[in-house]
Amino acid sequence: LCFKSDFLYPQSPSSETNDLMAEVNLRSISAAIISYAEVNNGRFPTDFLSDIINVNPPYLSQDYANMEKNGYKYSVGFYPDGYKIIATPIACSQTGTKVFVLEARGEEVNKIIQGKRVPSDLEIKKSNCE
Repeated sequence: LCFKSDFLYPQSPSSETNDLMAEVNLRSISAAIISYAEVNNGRFPTDFLSDIINVNPPYLSQDYANMEKNGYKYSVGFYPDGYKIIATPIACSQTGTKVFVLEARGEEVNKIIQGKRVPSDLEIKKSNCE
């Protein structure tokens, strides 16, 4: 915590902390999508909000696809055989230093749904933001 004047201000999280949180959030989003596919006989969602968030019970409690969180903006896209999640820093080098992409399609994600692999096996690709 930082002290300024007579007030107590929370210290801003570092871009490195935000980078780590972005990876955690990508894993959470991915797990929610895979859970949906497992329950729906391997069929993937078509709309993040209506299929993942606005169901009872929800697969995920936050609508990452339409929000900024921990210095990152998230986008989620669906394919008939998988999905793609992208986390981009709101302000490059200030709120985050990397762009993260988790894309899972076809046989790779089918192995997870069938229990032959685990979701953490999915690769998150990282590149420097510009």
